[in-house]
Order: sequence, then C-alpha cells, then structure tokens
Amino acid sequence: MKKTALWKKQSKSPGLPNSGQLMEFEEFDEEDIWVDCLSTLNSDITSGVISYLLRQSLTEEEREKNSQMILGFFKQIDKLPEFINFCIERDYFIKLDAPTIYSPFTSIIVSIVNICDQELFLELQQALIKKCGKLKGIELDEEKKSSSEKTLKKLKELLVYFVESWMNYKNFSPLVIDIWSQTQELLIIKGVDQITIDKTMTRIIFLSPFNSFVSCWKSQVETVDAVILLSKLLQSLLSPIPTQSYWKNWMKDNCKDLLEKMTKFMRSKKGITIQRRNFDLNVIPNGSLLIESLNKDWQELKDYISPEGFHLVEIHMKEQTELKVKALLIIRELNNLRVTTFNENQMYLQKMSQMKMRIKDLYEERRYLKQLLGEDDDDEKQ
Repeated sequence: MKKTALWKKQSKSPGLPNSGQLMEFEEFDEEDIWVDCLSTLNSDITSGVISYLLRQSLTEEEREKNSQMILGFFKQIDKLPEFINFCIERDYFIKLDAPTIYSPFTSIIVSIVNICDQELFLELQQALIKKCGKLKGIELDEEKKSSSEKTLKKLKELLVYFVESWMNYKNFSPLVIDIWSQTQELLIIKGVDQITIDKTMTRIIFLSPFNSFVSCWKSQVETVDAVILLSKLLQSLLSPIPTQSYWKNWMKDNCKDLLEKMTKFMRSKKGITIQRRNFDLNVIPNGSLLIESLNKDWQELKDYISPEGFHLVEIHMKEQTELKVKALLIIRELNNLRVTTFNENQMYLQKMSQMKMRIKDLYEERRYLKQLLGEDDDDEKQ
C-alpha cells in the first residue's frame, strides 16, 4: 500500500503556534483522513472521533488506553496544549445543560491527572489498605440505629483523611494545576455563577479523579470493599440529590467543614498562569497506534455493511466542505418540508373530522325537524 508522511498542516485556528510550519513524522497510509480529522481540532469532526474512541460502551480500562493513545497522538504532532484547551471548552459545552452527563473530554482530563500524579494515587492506595483493615464488614445504615453515629464518625475520619491528603499533596503536576485554573477562567468568561463554578470544579478536582482511580483499585482484591465504601462516601457528600437515607444526610450535615476546605482549595487554583510548552506528559508519542486502531474499526465497518452503504459513509467522511454544506442544506430543507407536510396533514385531518361531526349534527337536526313536522325521513327509508 502506498505510504506518505504525516505532516503537521497549516493551522486555520487563530492563536495556534507553529502555523504554516511543516513537521514530518512517521509514515501513515495516504488514504487516512484520521490525522486531519483529529489535528484540525474541529468542534464537530474532532469531537465526533474523540466521542467514538471514548464511548461509554467501552470498559474503564479500554477508555484509559484510548485516552493515552489520543494524548500520545497530540504530543507527537506538538498540539498537546491546544488539545487540552479544546477538551476544557468542549467539556463545558457538553455539560452546559446537564452537568452530570457523561463527557469523553472529562475522561481525557482525568487521564492526564492519572498520568501526572500516579505517585499520589499509589500513596493513597497503600494508606487505604492500612486504614480500612479495621473497617471490614462495616454497614451504612439507611435508618438510624444506636451504633450509627459512632460508625459514621469513623467513616468521616476516613473521608477527611483522603480528601485532605489530596489537597495537601505538594507535588501536583503544573499541567494539572493549569487545567484546573483554565477551567475556572473559562467558566467565569462564560458568565457562570460562582455556586455552579464551585460544583463543577468539585466534580473535576475531586470526584472524577477519585472515581477513576477507585475503578483501578478494584483490581486489588484486598481493597475492593474499602474503595467501594470510599467511593460511596464521596459520592454522597457531593451529590445534590435530596435523600431520605440517614447516613447520607448525616455525612452532609457533619462534613460541611470539609466542604468549605474543598471550596477554598478549588478557588486557590484560579488565575494561575503556567507555560504549558515547558510541560512533558509521560505518554508514548506514537500516533500510529491511534490511526491503526481507527483504521481497524473502519475496516470492520466496511466488512459489515454492504458496498453501497459503505460508499454513502465514505461520501459523508470526505473533506469536501462545499459539498457537505450543500448536503446539509438539502437535508435541512427536506426536514423542514417533512415537518410542514406533517403539520398540514394534521390540520387537514382535523378539519375533516370537524366537517364530519358538523355533517352528522346537521343530519340529526334535519331528522329532528322532520319528526316535528310529521314527515317521514326519506334517508332512513333508504
């Protein structure tokens, strides 16, 4: 198969560095369009490919693997800072109306935190094994019991220990700090109120990373029960949903001091400016892995559907902007026509129904009048 080099093409987005420069990397198939789909950082095309690679149907391990391949690709083409900005902004738009909805871009951000701060995760894992040894068999009471408060105080101590260990960590990667700062700046620019900013940053800084490495810890048999317990505690503390559960309400009422510390920690990361060009993310800059994965899925799609169906998909995927715009306009017009036709049909049906009812009423009035006049109804005889 014919080969060609992967080039970093001239950027059309304002503010992107190295605009117009050519950078040669390892070879890819000439027919591949995945490089352009990803590297242009287009809100539709790039987002679509990322969403496919990090779809919810995959396991946590598969999404983490794909996240690292994606990061490795952008590191290779020297667009990692731009890609991180892209993820922050797309994550904001996805969660604009539904803050708790799944976002593939959250997975990317969490993956960066996992890569940068593995040392902290390992420390917390070891501490978890030690501290949770005494909590085996502990139950969370949905209704108050005589021993409930004593148990919940121990659980609060556990939760406080882990959250404060997270906040007191001195070696957070500058890249992670920068992501937290830039996310808050974006929310402020978009006019988001402070309460919503605090809730959003709580999920990004605390809940998402905890959920991520909790899922990784489940592979350690000795920590399974403990990490599930820890996850439940943190989820209940940060959940905005009202509940009748005794232990959940107890945690909310008695951990307000911890929530205040978390809010203070989040806000302290606002307005920090760091030069991302000095960062180095510990991922393998091998974009060919990602391209091979996409090509494999593409080939499987080609083998699965008919040649005619695949040809339609190919037409849709080609980067012919003018044709695509015209096609979208036609589709929009057809959709508008369909809606208009449907509405007109509904209106006609409604009028026909009204006319039938009126005709029926007129027949009844005619029959009644003839009865009053003592005349036979010719229609009835017929």
